[in-house]
Amino acid sequence: MASVFPDTSVTNPDTGFAWADGDIWNDPDSGLTYSWYNPVWKTGGAGAEGNFVQVDGDNMTGNLTLGTDKITLDATTGNASFAGGISSDGYIQSGTNTGGKAILNSGTFNFYGYNDGVETAKISRGGSATFAGDVLSGESAANGVLIRGSDPAIKMSDTDSSNSEAYIGRTGSGTTAFQSFQLTDRSGANSVNIKGDGSATFAGNINLGDVTTTAGGTQVSAAGYLYLRSAGTSGATPVIDVYDSTNTAKAQIFADGSATFASGIYGNQGASSTTIGGRFVGNSSSDNYPAVRARQYVASGLNFQGVNAAGVTTWFVRENGASTFANTVTASNVTFNLEADDDTKYTSTTDSEGNVTRVYNGAVLDVKERIQNVLARMDAMEANEITDDATDSALLTLIASLSARLDERDAQIAALTARVTTLES
Repeated sequence: MASVFPDTSVTNPDTGFAWADGDIWNDPDSGLTYSWYNPVWKTGGAGAEGNFVQVDGDNMTGNLTLGTDKITLDATTGNASFAGGISSDGYIQSGTNTGGKAILNSGTFNFYGYNDGVETAKISRGGSATFAGDVLSGESAANGVLIRGSDPAIKMSDTDSSNSEAYIGRTGSGTTAFQSFQLTDRSGANSVNIKGDGSATFAGNINLGDVTTTAGGTQVSAAGYLYLRSAGTSGATPVIDVYDSTNTAKAQIFADGSATFASGIYGNQGASSTTIGGRFVGNSSSDNYPAVRARQYVASGLNFQGVNAAGVTTWFVRENGASTFANTVTASNVTFNLEADDDTKYTSTTDSEGNVTRVYNGAVLDVKERIQNVLARMDAMEANEITDDATDSALLTLIASLSARLDERDAQIAALTARVTTLES
């Protein structure tokens, strides 16, 4: 309440004279003493003791307000309210050791919390925080985020029963394995489970990108397959890359369906007698490795087979080496192993995988060489026959000439004989 000062233009009621410098007036409302020094009033002291606060300390029985509603100190409840911030060069403490107590701005921590003298929470100036109990963000554990010091470490939930609940840092049900992250439905069934050892299980599909669009993506299906859709279509766009520890490409499958492999491709490597098996070997420096090897586990079974557009088998090679071809076979040469049934005519080698290779070293029949020899001999015989025919023709001509001459001589002899006979007569 503002003080109402006396009118100094009239007589001072205390002296009966005009107001002079140094005259004193006691304010009955504030208890302060003012002195008049024309043209202003100056404070010169206090009134009764109950109207002021002693310098060496005092007790106020009523409330104190500053700025009307900016600061209020309630003498009844002990509460204080401030419309603005509170600054302190030291710490600020609320409560006592026998109950709850909070300390602000103490040492390296901005906040300490105590319960019966036991530290329960603290927040450092660097932003880290420690809590002895649970930390809840939201309405409740059923509709919010709960951070706990026990299992589970973090639980996230809401009141919508159709949504899942998430747990971070939870001991797995029925197992000692620690779950780094767990997502369950409201029945408690796991839908996502990431363990502390790095392993993870997912009840549904895992999608990277969008496999339904040309932008491409990857899907690991819960049905047991991996679906890859590339954003490209050419043989220059890899869909799968396999590199070793030296960052060297070992296998690649491209968007156009082509593939490259730095080593062998195996089928039925477990040697099952009811399954087709084969092996493609690439980049092998050993002559013991064929480029392609097919192994048949059934006697006389097929190793290779060719089928035409109508589905009819046109050729095949069996595991015992027997082969059938429905049309012409063209080869630079054919050889026959003449001692194929003799096991002593083979040299056997075994590779690092236990595969045995037998190399024949017995007598062979070179069909090409034999045919060429026969043809050469036939050509020689035909050449000799032509020469013989010419000789025979000359002899026949000579014989014919001799026969004609003999006939002529016979005629001459006959004529001489006739003449002799005539002379003798």
